[in-house]
Amino acid sequence: MSLLRIDSSVLGPYSSSRALADTVVDNWKAEHAGETVVTRDLAAKPVLATDWIAAVSGNQTPADQRTPEQAAALALADELFTELKSAETIVVATGLYNWGVNQLLKAYIDQVIVGGGIEAGEFLKGKDVAIVIARGGYYGEDGPKAGWDHSIDYLVRIFGEVWGANVRIVDRDFTLVGVNPALDAFKEQGAALKEAAQVKAEVVGKELASAYAERKSA
Repeated sequence: MSLLRIDSSVLGPYSSSRALADTVVDNWKAEHAGETVVTRDLAAKPVLATDWIAAVSGNQTPADQRTPEQAAALALADELFTELKSAETIVVATGLYNWGVNQLLKAYIDQVIVGGGIEAGEFLKGKDVAIVIARGGYYGEDGPKAGWDHSIDYLVRIFGEVWGANVRIVDRDFTLVGVNPALDAFKEQGAALKEAAQVKAEVVGKELASAYAERKSA
């Protein structure tokens, strides 16, 4: 598979992370028309915590003694791992929820780890991942919520350090400006951040396209 897109925002058509991911993918597709793009929407079809529990317990149970739930959970874990491993380029879109990793995305990652096992190592080595994240408030170093985003470091560590991918970040703050009246004073800053994120998404999409083309021609 050429590109795997993973969405996890619960906001559907109102999602800022999905909109930015659209831009990344569209710029990638502009250079690779006709290539295979697969989308996994974790909000539409969640990986459940109970799936992970069943998969973990199933791994500790002899194959001929597993329950149907354990067998199904292990099959899902293998499917998710195989799908991710087969992708040449990955775009992960998420929102920051309650200052941590979106639970839909975390459950997905946990299940991938079950599917691949610790011994899978850097199975994305040499491949490219764009992490697209939208945050309702402002988390810049000059703001009161600096350091409150506890998701980015985790995602970079998993996709980059553990799985070995080349990670790029596209992020946008103040997505609630224009939605929450309490943030009306930040309309100008919010608009500037939105524009900057859009530009970054375009750049990253083109970078991913170029990197993919280089790997194909190598």
